[in-house]
Amino acid sequence: MLCRLGISGEKSYCSPFAYCLSTALFAFAGILAFATLLVPSARAQAAKAPQKCCVIKAINAATGIVSAADKTSGRTFQFSVKDQDLLNSLRVGQSVNANFNSKQVTIYGASPCCAITSLGSVSKVAPVDGSVSKVAPVDGSVSKVAPVDGSVSKAAPIDGSVSKVAPVDGSVSKVAPVDGIVTGIDASGLVSAKVPATGQMFQFQVNDASMLNSLRLGQSVSADFTANQVTIYGGTPCCEIRKVGQIAAGALSGATLHRAPADSSAAHARAPLGAADSDLPGIRIEIQELKRAGDSVTLRFTVLNQNDKEFDIGYNFGGRQNVSYVYLQDPQTNTRYGSSAYSSDVPKIAAKSKAALWATFKIPESVTKVSVGVPHCVPVENVPISSGP
Repeated sequence: MLCRLGISGEKSYCSPFAYCLSTALFAFAGILAFATLLVPSARAQAAKAPQKCCVIKAINAATGIVSAADKTSGRTFQFSVKDQDLLNSLRVGQSVNANFNSKQVTIYGASPCCAITSLGSVSKVAPVDGSVSKVAPVDGSVSKVAPVDGSVSKAAPIDGSVSKVAPVDGSVSKVAPVDGIVTGIDASGLVSAKVPATGQMFQFQVNDASMLNSLRLGQSVSADFTANQVTIYGGTPCCEIRKVGQIAAGALSGATLHRAPADSSAAHARAPLGAADSDLPGIRIEIQELKRAGDSVTLRFTVLNQNDKEFDIGYNFGGRQNVSYVYLQDPQTNTRYGSSAYSSDVPKIAAKSKAALWATFKIPESVTKVSVGVPHCVPVENVPISSGP
């Protein structure tokens, strides 16, 4: 019996066990009440945590400067990553948290890790509706263009100098900021593009190496022919338009990026420069060639599928069906170089077969040996860079 009630003046009595049980129940009730107070506080803290608002657009492995953009507003910014291991773990397209008030970025976990070093403005691009607006003439003054009545106005011929006038091919110009797509990327930083709606061709100069390396064929850009500026990731315009009009094929002066270099059968006939097994069952890579042309280095390698079924590279080596995560690293300075162009739309590799892939990098001519890094594989070290035809 735990307790006995007193009868006829007798004292009530409870056993020591009953006292312990009642004390435990009171303590448990107190804990529950305290916990209910903590839950709203925890929810409030979670509400204050920065959201994954932004996406990485470019990574400069040499300086640790990472370029990113707000997914909603298009605002661009850069932040500095001091920790080398953290920098090596980053990928283009990866989401990050950014607090523009405190100018801090959080990548993994809840604690900010990196300081924002530059911050662009929110992009406000006027929509293109096909109408003709005010055109800035070459002399810098603003004149009003008469309404388009079906006639075609001729612009002055393009001689290679910077012009603020619209097209040279006789078409009607849309001078409000328009959406263009990248059609060619040169190692010198000169980028060709066109406006799909009109076929208007133009070229602009990209001076930031990390931004240049982040560009891809077919990527959208915004061109303002009045201000003579291009905006790539929203926010502040970054690049000057150098030429407007028809761009002759082969007009780019340097090594053209994002185009597979001419295949060299001799490269595949020679013994590989190195090889590595991967943690993907039955998959092996072989380094066939590493050749320099100026500061552009082209890597050729083979992925061998030793399995009895086809292999889909998927996201194993980069973005969807490409090898954008392959890198080269200078063993002397530990500088890691990301690819500026690479194999894309890679089909599935048949069973007991192989695929010849490539990637191009911009590397100083002083670098003569590198480590080749392919995701899921041990890096192949001290691979020499050859030169010549």
